[in-house]
Amino acid sequence: MILSPRYSGPTVVTIEGDPGDVAVPLVRQRLRLAELAATFTEAEWSAPSRCSQWSVRDVIAHIAGINPLYV
Repeated sequence: MILSPRYSGPTVVTIEGDPGDVAVPLVRQRLRLAELAATFTEAEWSAPSRCSQWSVRDVIAHIAGINPLYV
C-alpha cells in the first residue's frame, strides 16, 4: 500500500456525470458504516485493520475526518 499522496501521473479514478450523482450512494454507504460501527465492542475498535499501523478506530476516525470533503 502506498501511504504517500499521489499528485502526478494519470488519474486513478474518473467518475463521469454530475459530481452530485455520487452523493446519494455515498451518504447511504456512510450511514450503513455508522450503524455498523455503533455495534463495535472495545476489542473491535482496537483491532488491527488492513493498514498495518492503524486500528479500526484509526480508520473510522480518518473516514469521519474526510466526510466534510464530500458534503
